[in-house]
Amino acid sequence: MHVDLMKKKQATYLFESSWKKKYTDKGILKIMTKYSEEANISQNLSPHKLRHFLLTWLKKQGIDDALIQPYSGHDPRGPSDLSQFIR
Repeated sequence: MHVDLMKKKQATYLFESSWKKKYTDKGILKIMTKYSEEANISQNLSPHKLRHFLLTWLKKQGIDDALIQPYSGHDPRGPSDLSQFIR
């Protein structure tokens, strides 16, 4: 798995560039755009939408809010703040 490979490389970030730097939002958007075009995905994707999709999926899997919140990119506001991701 990717995680094992990154551990073996002693990487600082889960996804990092060949210069051992983390990807910027713009860099991630560029990668997402490239692969969504290759896959003929017409929906406009962004790192923000991807994060919301993942948080929603985790919430629907029954993962506790306290475990999900640090990855939301938002300050904690209370136990129900992750409900904004569920539609």
